[in-house]
Amino acid sequence: MGGFCVFAASLDVAKVRAEKKVSTYDKEAKRPLTESEWRERVALEATNIFGRMKPVRVSPEFDAPQFAKEFCSLAEKTYADAITNMKVMRIGEKIDAKGNPVISKTTGQPQLTWVPFDA
Repeated sequence: MGGFCVFAASLDVAKVRAEKKVSTYDKEAKRPLTESEWRERVALEATNIFGRMKPVRVSPEFDAPQFAKEFCSLAEKTYADAITNMKVMRIGEKIDAKGNPVISKTTGQPQLTWVPFDA
């Protein structure tokens, strides 16, 4: 099990979300869209989603932070336009608004989540 990963805004994730959001039917013209029309609308919606989306996990889990940093540098070279705001994250305790760890009701242990890695 790895303890590190990379979170970023991804154009691929935005496209998947746009495909789910854009209808294949045009309500104004009362007709189904052609595939090219639908693809144009999906591309437009994907750029809108990409501009305002929160970072999501874009990498597999890594055992050490240097592997996540290597992933970041490689992604910057190959997918410069499709990935932005990359952050290395680590597994850590979930913290509530007051700064206290969130305790699981079923296990009584602190809940774990992805938190920013500072090093």
